Amino acid sequence: MYSDPLLKLPEIAQPPFLELLGARCLRAEAESGQAELQLNIDERHINLWQVTHGGVSMTLLDSAMGHAGRTLFPQAGASITVEMKTTFIRPGGRPGQTVRAVARVLHRTSTLCFCEAELLVDDAVAAKASGTFKYPRKRSRFPVRAPTPLQALPVQVGYWAELSRAASSVRQAVFVAEQGVPEVLERDSADPLSLHALVRDAGGAPIATGRLLPDGHIGRMAVVRSARGQGVGRKVLNALVEAGRQRGHAELILSAQVHAAEFYRRAGFVERGEAYLEAGIPHIGMVLQTGSGGS
Repeated sequence: MYSDPLLKLPEIAQPPFLELLGARCLRAEAESGQAELQLNIDERHINLWQVTHGGVSMTLLDSAMGHAGRTLFPQAGASITVEMKTTFIRPGGRPGQTVRAVARVLHRTSTLCFCEAELLVDDAVAAKASGTFKYPRKRSRFPVRAPTPLQALPVQVGYWAELSRAASSVRQAVFVAEQGVPEVLERDSADPLSLHALVRDAGGAPIATGRLLPDGHIGRMAVVRSARGQGVGRKVLNALVEAGRQRGHAELILSAQVHAAEFYRRAGFVERGEAYLEAGIPHIGMVLQTGSGGS
């Protein structure tokens, strides 16, 4: 999957392996000589030590450097790695964490780029790499595929026994790693009783989740940073609202983080009561009248 900045480069081929990993290009503007890739780590990416596999880290570094050079050779469409050296400094991230590979071009010739990159875990450098990349004048034989819009991805609705691992990885990344919510507060006994909604990207990595409690409360709405503003949060919310209507709830209630209240207003929710602190974060109660005749 790739985000909009990469689309500024004409006819970029999307390597199938990167899509399989679930990596996303956050930055690769034309003629910049810079690129940034991001990956939300889950159980598919780890080794026996329960940290990111070195091959995954090297793939991100390699691809980020190749992308950085490609911003200077848009006519090539793809790159060839001639040489690469990687130095591992610390573990490359655990499930629930986000890693970024940030690359830049140091020097270029008519067909070559000499690049360097860093792998960052929570802004700490986990690995460094340098490499030489060739950019052939002929087009890549890979077909050029348009990125799948995130808002076109399906929503999976199910119970905790089925979705716990994927939903937990999103919540860990957003609530615990990003917002600093204690893990003991993030997980509770309501999860096994709730209906959960989940969205995965085209590579299968979970990127958004939320839950509907038996009493009509919606909660644990979370979208990983790289997927925000692209409609996946609304897809999760719509799925939970529809599930609430089918269950006959006359109203659906949620506790919104104050900064996200406008997101819920656009979906028809209105504030109820005054703002309050929950896990050290300002919240406001909100409610949606569903028009159903049930509880």
